[in-house]
Amino acid sequence: MLMPEVLEGGDRIHRRLSGSKPIGARFRRSVREAVWESFMSAAPDGSVIQREAPRADLIAFEIKDRITKPDIEWMSSIADAAMTTHGTIDMLLIMSNYEGTDLGARFDGYAGSVMARSVAHIRKYVVVGGPLFVRAMVTLSGSVMPVQTKTFDLSEEAAAWAYLAEAGPAAT
Repeated sequence: MLMPEVLEGGDRIHRRLSGSKPIGARFRRSVREAVWESFMSAAPDGSVIQREAPRADLIAFEIKDRITKPDIEWMSSIADAAMTTHGTIDMLLIMSNYEGTDLGARFDGYAGSVMARSVAHIRKYVVVGGPLFVRAMVTLSGSVMPVQTKTFDLSEEAAAWAYLAEAGPAAT
């Protein structure tokens, strides 16, 4: 039921901006696809979104709020699938507005099992932004686990992407 409103709104926006007639089905399909992609790339409660990455063995998430149990399970399922598909992956977390983690998310069994297995599958784990304690934990974990970790300030997001691009494919 949301789709017709979105589609009609797209035509209205196009007409208002360009002064032309509705652009029809081709535009409507692209709006439908955009809405679907947006739906598919956001966690159930919306605290996390999956960001588009330049390669299949790099998964990127943006943390936009307090992480809930459904959202950590959603993130974990994406990481689990990527590890299964590619063997070795790189992961980028952009903490643009991290507000903490719900208790249920912290102790989720599935997320915990994926996190434990990830040590053997993640080559580079990069965190952008986030509170000081998160960055300290990431740095410390990199010194005791076989995962290369690196942190960047939120203003350095482009540098984080460049760092991962320089590294090349994780899966060999």
